[in-house]
Amino acid sequence: MARAQPDIANHILDAIQRCVAPIWANERLDAPPPTVDHNGTCGFLDTGNLQILLTAWHVVEKFRELKATNPATVLAVNLGPGCTVALSNPEVIDHDASFDIVSLAFPDLHRHGPHDKQYFPVRTWPISRVASGSAVAFVGFPGRRRTPHDTWGSFEPLGAGFLVASASDRTIVLADQSGTMRLENSSGRSDGTVRLGGFSGSPVFLVHPDGPQVIGVLRAGSEEMGHGADNTILLTPTYFLRADGSFDRGLMPG
Repeated sequence: MARAQPDIANHILDAIQRCVAPIWANERLDAPPPTVDHNGTCGFLDTGNLQILLTAWHVVEKFRELKATNPATVLAVNLGPGCTVALSNPEVIDHDASFDIVSLAFPDLHRHGPHDKQYFPVRTWPISRVASGSAVAFVGFPGRRRTPHDTWGSFEPLGAGFLVASASDRTIVLADQSGTMRLENSSGRSDGTVRLGGFSGSPVFLVHPDGPQVIGVLRAGSEEMGHGADNTILLTPTYFLRADGSFDRGLMPG
């Protein structure tokens, strides 16, 4: 993240943390925290027409695989301490396996509490494409920072800032080519190296003085992220997302 914009970066990391959450397949509604052996990250968007959840398709695909053998499986979304939404039959609006992205109907934020999560308002359509050199930020919930106890568990968010190395109709590449990559934990301190497991599905936002703009979803990357790591991260762009939560196939390359 560009060093010339630390105040903007801090503001965006704080703002986007409120519209992201950990998501995973739970073997049943009341399964104890130690049974959670993987998780991803999802984002909550208000398109102006409806409220949706955006994440990586393989997160929901894993849920469907487990559901096929264990009907009690739920798709769990943790909104805060003691507040987890369990979806037995999540409503898929649209998905694309090759782009590893899915949108779900999710009008649930205001039905559960207490928590501080909120929908990120998307009001400019179509969603902008991003250019090389742009500063972007995201917040995810790495699996290595998940703390399971017998009766409760916790997730620690980690924020990251990068410059866009390249962008195409299919893939946005983030890489720390200029040494300006930045990591921050929940205390606002610069952090060390972290494994990317758990970041899948994180919405990624353009850093802009007028406010953040969602431009992609994290789908893959190098094993670790941080100073001294490879720091190659692949995003699925979101320019093809429509206000009804569907994807404009006419814009998506084959």
